[in-house]
Amino acid sequence: MKVEIGAMEDRLAGPGSHDPEQQVMDAQLLAIAEAALARLGPRQRGALELHRLDGLTHDQVARRLGVSPRTVRSDIADALAAVAKALSRAGAPRPDRPE
Repeated sequence: MKVEIGAMEDRLAGPGSHDPEQQVMDAQLLAIAEAALARLGPRQRGALELHRLDGLTHDQVARRLGVSPRTVRSDIADALAAVAKALSRAGAPRPDRPE
């Protein structure tokens, strides 16, 4: 399964900014996130895509991938951590902390 995050940019990013500087920064952050996703192993990437983009439950993802729900939870957590780490290294603000 291959999902292009760029094709879903509007859905993921929400309403676009009219500020050109913010648009450039958003595009850079999206590229960093896409690169981090591309570096994931196929099972981690697949678990994350099936759960977050396709809306499947952990049990449904586990059945599709032939692994346990616990493995799915672990793969999703590891995938999100990898993306967060890549964004953090780039200096992206954390959504759970005000700037």
